[in-house]
Amino acid sequence: MKRKLVVSSQEDLQIHLVRYLMLSVRCKICDSGTLVQRNKFRMSGPVVAIGYILLIPSILGILFSAFLFFSPASKTDGPNENTKKRVTEEMQNAGIPAQVINAVLKGDKKPVDDWLDRDSDQDGRTIRQEMVVSSAQSRMRPDSSGRAFASGVIGGISIFMGVISFIGGLLGWLLVMKRQILECNVCSAVVNAS
Repeated sequence: MKRKLVVSSQEDLQIHLVRYLMLSVRCKICDSGTLVQRNKFRMSGPVVAIGYILLIPSILGILFSAFLFFSPASKTDGPNENTKKRVTEEMQNAGIPAQVINAVLKGDKKPVDDWLDRDSDQDGRTIRQEMVVSSAQSRMRPDSSGRAFASGVIGGISIFMGVISFIGGLLGWLLVMKRQILECNVCSAVVNAS
């Protein structure tokens, strides 16, 4: 049973004609076979295996570095809710006024500095309260916990891993690339298709 050729435009006709001519090109070496278009690896088998060994981990490395770069561990959002809750409880237990607690939680230094600059004899403030407030202020700063430094290190490592994985992937891709050839079905003579 023969297939019917459906052509919708002049360009399709030209494409089908070229394919037909390519399939029916006679081999110049043996004069009995026809050249068949095939895809073949550019390199030998062991080199292609090395290419896949490089390519697969490189893809995984790029994905892992992208995950690491965009992960929440690399972001510095400031103190988390548990830290805020602990700081609030410590300051309330120390008897610190509510406006000072709110200022410490918001990171506003002016009300806290005003409270600390007042005479301790006037409002009955103790040295322990001052120490609790200064400790709370240092814990509420996002960069004091080292998260900013860790974020920079994680970001740098993930970018470095991504670049190295990308280079390894390019090398692996070059080793596993295929080329189009015309091969005789009788004598196996090879001619480049391009």
